[in-house]
Amino acid sequence: MRKIILIIILFFYESGIFAQEASFTMEVSNDTVLIGNYLIVNYKISNIKGDFEAPDFSDFEIAGGPMSNSMYSMVNGKTTHESSYTYYLKPIKTGISILEKARLNIGDQVLYTEKTEILTLENPEGIIEKPKLKDSENDFFFNSEESFYESPKVKKEEEKKKKLNIRKL
Repeated sequence: MRKIILIIILFFYESGIFAQEASFTMEVSNDTVLIGNYLIVNYKISNIKGDFEAPDFSDFEIAGGPMSNSMYSMVNGKTTHESSYTYYLKPIKTGISILEKARLNIGDQVLYTEKTEILTLENPEGIIEKPKLKDSENDFFFNSEESFYESPKVKKEEEKKKKLNIRKL
């Protein structure tokens, strides 16, 4: 009898340590974008094992992605597993576009993200914006999003201009 009670206690003890909050979310860099610019869409999966299915990006051109990232950590007996899928999307028309629901298949269950509306505005002045996620994991892995938008040649020319301006002063 004692062995059964001990096994039950150990089971609940281990369940308490390893039970972490599970989530499947989508983050968008901005909900309004000028035509000719990009937005970043990041799907984050925390403490769930499943098969990710991206939505149909029919109103967008995929400029980059999917870029995937996975992290596993164990700190003081607490395990965490996070993975993410990041897309760089360029709207192909002005007006309201819909980012459809993404799916996460977990055995017999299916989780979905929410649909999101993206407003794309005209851009007669040709303004280029650099989107950035709030929790920018990309800064760690890619140093900055600048490399996505600007070629190294353009960066070098800008650096030369900055140096010239400093010398003139």
